[in-house]
Amino acid sequence: MNLKIASYTLGCKVNQYDTEAIVGEFLKDDFSLVPFKGKADVYLINTCTVTAKADKESKYAIRQARRFNPRAKIVLTGCLVQRQPELLADFPGVILLAGNPEKAQIFSLFKKALTSGKKEIAVSDNKKRTSWENLKVERFYNHTRAFVKIQDGCNARCRYCLVPRVRGEMISRPKVEVKEEIKRLLKHGFKEVVLTGIRLGSYGQDLKPQSNLAEVLQELEEKDGLLRVRLSSLEPGELSPALIEQIAGSQKVCPHFHISLQSGDDEILSRMGRTYNRSQYQSLIKEIKARIPQATFSTDVMVGFPGEKERHFQKTKDLVKKIGFTHLHIFTFSPRELTPAADFSGQVPLAIKKRRSQELQQLAKKLKEKYWAAQKDKALEILVEKKDKDGNLTGLTRNYFRLSFPGKASLINHLVKVHPGNQLKLSYM
Repeated sequence: MNLKIASYTLGCKVNQYDTEAIVGEFLKDDFSLVPFKGKADVYLINTCTVTAKADKESKYAIRQARRFNPRAKIVLTGCLVQRQPELLADFPGVILLAGNPEKAQIFSLFKKALTSGKKEIAVSDNKKRTSWENLKVERFYNHTRAFVKIQDGCNARCRYCLVPRVRGEMISRPKVEVKEEIKRLLKHGFKEVVLTGIRLGSYGQDLKPQSNLAEVLQELEEKDGLLRVRLSSLEPGELSPALIEQIAGSQKVCPHFHISLQSGDDEILSRMGRTYNRSQYQSLIKEIKARIPQATFSTDVMVGFPGEKERHFQKTKDLVKKIGFTHLHIFTFSPRELTPAADFSGQVPLAIKKRRSQELQQLAKKLKEKYWAAQKDKALEILVEKKDKDGNLTGLTRNYFRLSFPGKASLINHLVKVHPGNQLKLSYM
């Protein structure tokens, strides 16, 4: 009997990779994949706990699955499960809760739960992890670009962040496994990969012999059939001169950098436990622009960190404007249990946090429009992904702008050059 599975992923690209790998194990066993909002026999929900909002969205997804099919089996994994399995165990329909270290065993744990008729809770201590998990992907279903997880975990101790607690210490994927996975993806027709990790730029520090992200990119430059490589989020201290130089000389790495900022004020950065200051961040962007003039930048910004006064916030706005980010991921600070910042004095009222978030959103839109206006007379290269709801083709430029334009479906998964005359439409991501 062919059973149906649906999945829902919250949070980062690392989680998205994990979901695809887990779903792939079910599909090998004659399951078929259906949309999350459809009726499925099994719902896999990969949770996030980076903010209080992520907690709420994770719980809402569980309730949604129950409404879509009250008789379905619900499988939960991810960071909220790792942090608080007991909080989720009593949700109706949940048959399995698996922590981050158990993701590679989810399919076998699911079968065990079905056989026993009992709820399985498998959440082990991240600190005991000594080797890379056996998660692999064959393809990314319903996608034309694939995420490739090459690193996990974090050794930093930012005072607001739960990630080291729920993802564990930094660990890198052996290079041979990275190359084998990309080879599989190319065989299935993928032409673009996104390298991802919790601390992507720290890749290889724990390997023997040591490696680094620049070496990985150098090897991918020689891969036939691979047209594009993207990098997920990077920390400012991870962009070494060697890495910048490798990207500058690459024909495949897209010149878009997502470099976490969080705040543009030195006092707040220090209070957060960040390891750079405003001047160092600006110098890094300047160095990248000097070597890669076509580079664009996006970032994460947190508003309302304890002690953030209006003068601190205005410095953040000023720096965002000076750098000219084309995309902003704006987070409102929410106290996370067991983090130092949860007990800091100077907690910012919610109304002020909302207002600051809205101001940054408005600024981000203006900066994006300004950059886009300067591109309209240029030929742009797009890897076509799919048709959008209006029947137009859509895809990303090398600098991470999503555009839509008229065209034939035969162009999907091909690189095309588009011009202003193609009736380009900019989508806001």
